[in-house]
Amino acid sequence: MAQDLTIRLTRSTDYDQILKLSEGIYDGHHYLPRRYHTWMAMENMHVMLAFSGDKLVSLVACSIIDEGKTIVTRAGRTSPNFRGQGNYKLLHRALLDFSTKRYPMIQKWRFMSTLAPEMLDNRYENNDEKDFLTCMVLSSNKRPQELSLNVDSLEIQSCTKEYVCDVIFQKEVGKFFPNKVIQADRFPIEPFRSNIDYLMQENDSLYFAVEKCVDGCHPRSFSLGVRSHYVKFMNWCVTIYSNDPQLYQAHLFHQFKRSCEEIKSEFSFVCSHDQKFTRGGIKLLKELLMLQSDEDIKLKKAFVYEQKLPQVFCHL
Repeated sequence: MAQDLTIRLTRSTDYDQILKLSEGIYDGHHYLPRRYHTWMAMENMHVMLAFSGDKLVSLVACSIIDEGKTIVTRAGRTSPNFRGQGNYKLLHRALLDFSTKRYPMIQKWRFMSTLAPEMLDNRYENNDEKDFLTCMVLSSNKRPQELSLNVDSLEIQSCTKEYVCDVIFQKEVGKFFPNKVIQADRFPIEPFRSNIDYLMQENDSLYFAVEKCVDGCHPRSFSLGVRSHYVKFMNWCVTIYSNDPQLYQAHLFHQFKRSCEEIKSEFSFVCSHDQKFTRGGIKLLKELLMLQSDEDIKLKKAFVYEQKLPQVFCHL
């Protein structure tokens, strides 16, 4: 049973309690404490808290995106002593109620989870899924000037936000994003210019890349790299879209090299892609980082779920 809680939107003075609530989460591989003040200054971003007396016991954050039509859960925390009692469910429902009243255009709720579809009921539509490879890049591993990759002379190059919005999002949506969802550092968005602008408000850097094309030809691959501050490390998260294994490897190599050039300290490198590329991704990362074991690269699968509103109930 959920306990008697005081639920309200966050204030800047809550930061110290939020830090304490986040202690030990994911061994420092998360961004909430580093991104909190940025979120506080952003429109369409809300953090709601639950207190038992004066003690912060639960938190949930959401973004309103897709031109005001979607609410996306971004982060959640519950104190260990208050888990399994329905407190997070109650808090999340309060945030959904607040959001749908404040933003009447909202049509659906979207969230990411490591739970497979068979673990959830049919209220939730599985709209996308990706494998994630995570590894640490130490100073001794970084050799950007020495790295080379021979993949039939495939050349990957950076592209502008304007190219992404005017070409990738307008002409290639069906090819790259059949379900119209992009995963950008675990943030599932639809291919809108406004969503890219939203990403640029809260992240250090976005890096877009496509393969070099002859004039008049359309790209067959696309990758999005996001550089951000986590609690203990810098992080570079790349999502690669392609059906070609050689283009996938070329993008992975290109994004890895770019991350080593931009981040001078040690950092975590995350690659998100279709599961058919996972084995090749592990092999290439082992070569790039001179690793001896697959155990140095962590593999996880993440699913994107959606539910139409207002018939929405929080998952646990």
